[in-house]
Amino acid sequence: MTRARLLLTIAAVIVVGAATIALAYAVSGDVQPGWMAALGPLLLIATLVAHWQGRKGK
Repeated sequence: MTRARLLLTIAAVIVVGAATIALAYAVSGDVQPGWMAALGPLLLIATLVAHWQGRKGK
């Protein structure tokens, strides 16, 4: 993986994580607890780590 692609992926994860946390804050109390939607960034990071680990094993 090139350095630029890795940095772009990290930047995208940060932006998507921030958007998820903002959405969780906006709907907390009305639709669902805020902590439930705030798990999105953690799940995204876990998915990326699992994906990268799978590629290293090949």
